[in-house]
Amino acid sequence: MYTVYHRVITDEEAALLAQRTPVPQNNLPKLLSSLLIILMAVFISAVTNRRISDANGEWPLPLWLVMLGPAVCIAGIILLKRLIRRNNEMNEIMTALVQVEVAHIVTHRALVREDEECCGEGFYLDVWVEGKQQTLYLQNQQFDMLAAEKKFPNTEIEIVQTLDKRWIGATMLGKYLAPERVLPAFERADMMAGNCPRNGDLLDMTIAEVTA
Repeated sequence: MYTVYHRVITDEEAALLAQRTPVPQNNLPKLLSSLLIILMAVFISAVTNRRISDANGEWPLPLWLVMLGPAVCIAGIILLKRLIRRNNEMNEIMTALVQVEVAHIVTHRALVREDEECCGEGFYLDVWVEGKQQTLYLQNQQFDMLAAEKKFPNTEIEIVQTLDKRWIGATMLGKYLAPERVLPAFERADMMAGNCPRNGDLLDMTIAEVTA
């Protein structure tokens, strides 16, 4: 069985995540305030200069100030658009940090693939998804640590990560499941061509077909 669902992050999980991932600061209010101050300064300067020029009977506004006004406005609009886009990106990051993805796995067969590029060993787990037998591929150095302790693979696993796939933790709920077979590492050419599965990929094949 393999199911995935989302829920709100717990305080303990947030603390673990904070140790690895600093939460971005939202500087949009400060940047908007700075932009407003600059525009006000330009406006005050223009008004003051106009009054002095009118008193002396000169041209109301100097050429440089006439050119500076539109330039500042254009720069302000460009900056504001960038700030809004950055704020939207930050909101997406914050949402990813507040919500977590939980994968619940029940399996009875496992394979392991040797590590070649220091990315960690690859694990194939036999799972059922909506009545269909498939294979879940997991690869993370955290799994290597659990495997060294004879805790992973496991007959029942719960993996928690952020929505943008940042690792939080894994809980072994069942019994240690020894891999049936050790497969050789992927060929470098296949890795460079992107023909190898990635962590979390659900392969449309059975364990038997993986070794065929």
